Amino acid sequence: GGWQATTSLRHGSGAGGKGLVADAGLGYGAALAPQWRVGASVGLSAVNSHAMRSTFGVDEAQSSRSGYSVYRPGSGLRDVRAGASLTYALDPRNAVMAAASFNRLLDHAADSPLTRQRNTASALLVYTYAF
Repeated sequence: GGWQATTSLRHGSGAGGKGLVADAGLGYGAALAPQWRVGASVGLSAVNSHAMRSTFGVDEAQSSRSGYSVYRPGSGLRDVRAGASLTYALDPRNAVMAAASFNRLLDHAADSPLTRQRNTASALLVYTYAF
């Protein structure tokens, strides 16, 4: 249990393989009772212009085919996210987990003509079995 910090740096994404993505996050997990565990996390991603343009940009050819305006985003913060989970251990091998997450696009990603929603949320229910 306790706090956990995470970071990652990925190179090679996007068109031409020049995209760079940096992620940073902070999470916390704790046992509420012998069978119950809770977790929470926050994070953000920053990307260079190659990664941003590959996902959120519109070049001239794409613009003429789609009708979207040409859009050449630069580097910046792509998104922030938060999540929470609750796990119940049925026994040492079986558990059920409920989780929810929220993501918000920022900066050039949020301003892209391709972006339909700046905010997204998701929830899931998972059953796990350990072999």
